[in-house]
Amino acid sequence: MMAASWLIYGLSFYLKYPHFDCFWAATGEYIPAGSDDYNSFCAPSHFCRNDDVIARQDPSSSVSLANWIQDFDLLCLSEFEISFFSMAWFIGQLLFSPIIPKLQDRFGRKPVFNACSFVNFLTLLFMLFLPGRRNPSQALLYVLIFVNGMSTVGRVITGYTYFTEFYPEKYQSVVGTTWSVMEGLVVILMVIYFVYISKSWYWIILYAASTNLLFQAIAIWLLPESPKWLYEQKRYVECVRALKRMASFNGEKSLGKIHALLSASAEKAEEQDLGVNAASTRSPGSAAAQAEVKEQSPFQIVLKDGQMLRNLIGMVMLWTSASFGYYLIASQLKYIKGDFYVNNITSQVTEIFANAVSGAVFKFLGLNITITISYCLSLAGMLGLIFSSTTSQAWLSLFILGAKYGIC
Repeated sequence: MMAASWLIYGLSFYLKYPHFDCFWAATGEYIPAGSDDYNSFCAPSHFCRNDDVIARQDPSSSVSLANWIQDFDLLCLSEFEISFFSMAWFIGQLLFSPIIPKLQDRFGRKPVFNACSFVNFLTLLFMLFLPGRRNPSQALLYVLIFVNGMSTVGRVITGYTYFTEFYPEKYQSVVGTTWSVMEGLVVILMVIYFVYISKSWYWIILYAASTNLLFQAIAIWLLPESPKWLYEQKRYVECVRALKRMASFNGEKSLGKIHALLSASAEKAEEQDLGVNAASTRSPGSAAAQAEVKEQSPFQIVLKDGQMLRNLIGMVMLWTSASFGYYLIASQLKYIKGDFYVNNITSQVTEIFANAVSGAVFKFLGLNITITISYCLSLAGMLGLIFSSTTSQAWLSLFILGAKYGIC
């Protein structure tokens, strides 16, 4: 599930501009780093289109990475073209979010998850063989990132549903928290990699593709279809087979509970059939009404219920604003003042902490107070990042902490 995290969370590294030493072309005078002139003129948006500044990459700088900017000659792309690498991923998610969940409910969790995971592997693999020039690598990267975003719907949403359905309900929150914490560790590991191991993006994508293929092969061989989904589809024999396979793997020799479940399921199905037949005999109109309700999609039901529709709109607005802030911070970290790596570490440690304690905070304070406090923290942090002129790493880290904690 985490294989593509090395791609989307790594975009701030793969598209990070190197550090430049800049000189005035007319006089050869050095432009001091950090000065107003440096910030205004020693930027690709200026020196790629003007000849009054000479810019030389500083290979000794910790932020001068062997990334896509260098390997695919993307230095002089417009701001829109750079931002479109992230946009392509979200466009893929947007277009396929209404489609993939329907497929997982119709065909099962396992085939949809494995198909999307394999597509994710292919996108990562193809990136490793792109030619080292802007054309056609820029266009191909857009396409590959778009397809990766498309596959993420099945890899993450279906994958999360798939794996949590193997656990009893009381353990599902622990599973979700563990997954979120592991996601947060990805960027921290990337910082360690780029600072202490290598400046090349290539080995990270190779690692992501390799682990994707390895663990998918293990999942195909080891994991059965979701017993919960099989049960809901009334495929009771297959459900019991899946449960027996799980019991065998876990060393559980007693199958009494599984046989009891099969018997209870068969009796329940029989009772439901008898109830429907009896209802249709007593009241044909009532049976027709029940059939009409079953034919309606959940979306149609929500649209007809005013309270449910208002709740849906409210939650969508909250979730959209939180998601926008979450990914905005991640994409803007490469531009925020202060140490690039410290800012990333601060962001991810905050995310891990927020994911770890959010359940306890919610349980203690309740939903309304928790959301209000979180959004106030996020707003304060973002306003600090936008309007503060400070260069203090401590203050910048504090702003990032508030902004990231509030939306996690």
